[in-house]
Amino acid sequence: MEAVNGIAFTLSFGLGLNHFIAYISAFVTLAALFYLGYATGYRIHQKLK
Repeated sequence: MEAVNGIAFTLSFGLGLNHFIAYISAFVTLAALFYLGYATGYRIHQKLK
């Protein structure tokens, strides 16, 4: 939850987004980062197989 708050804080005060939109963007950003990690790990696993 700390990561979501940190990203939302950056989007809200750094870029001037609304708090609601900042939290939605933070969750989308985290989901994209987790997917990127999953896809990278999957490709590495396939190469090592």
